[in-house]
Amino acid sequence: MKRIITTLSLALIFTGVLALGLISEGAKSVGQNLMPGAQAKGGESSNAAILGTWRVNVTPTGGVPPFQALITYARGGGLLESNTFLPPAAATTGHGTWVKTGGHEYIYTFEKFLADNPVTPTLGDSGIFRVKETILVNGDTYTGAASAEFCDLSGIQCVPAGCGTSIGTRLAAEPPACLQ
Repeated sequence: MKRIITTLSLALIFTGVLALGLISEGAKSVGQNLMPGAQAKGGESSNAAILGTWRVNVTPTGGVPPFQALITYARGGGLLESNTFLPPAAATTGHGTWVKTGGHEYIYTFEKFLADNPVTPTLGDSGIFRVKETILVNGDTYTGAASAEFCDLSGIQCVPAGCGTSIGTRLAAEPPACLQ
């Protein structure tokens, strides 16, 4: 009797795992048609031009010195950003979203948490730094124009932080210089 129960339990577990795998694969194929990175004719992504990591030179207006950023555009519209302007102790990594607006043009918005916020300057008051940008991709480079703002934690009360331009270059995968 114990052997029958064990065999039935294993069969149910196997069937459950198999069913979850089929459901998961079905959801992936359905979801691909709904995401910004959906497959276009010929199997190429309709948004392949933006996908990947970009090294970006940012030139703010108003006397702020230029700085560098890394921005990763993920399939499905996700975005991660880090830069040399705000030190890690002052701000978190930026998280955001992007969409294609036509041709080779894209827009994105990202936010990062700030340790101290100029909108609510009480010591220890945190906030949000938000950037919105329009970019035009041309092969492995892009140009963009952005605006930035400081916001309270709700993201509603905001003050402009300035504008700027950017030039991005796709980060390429390269083999190591030293082979072991």
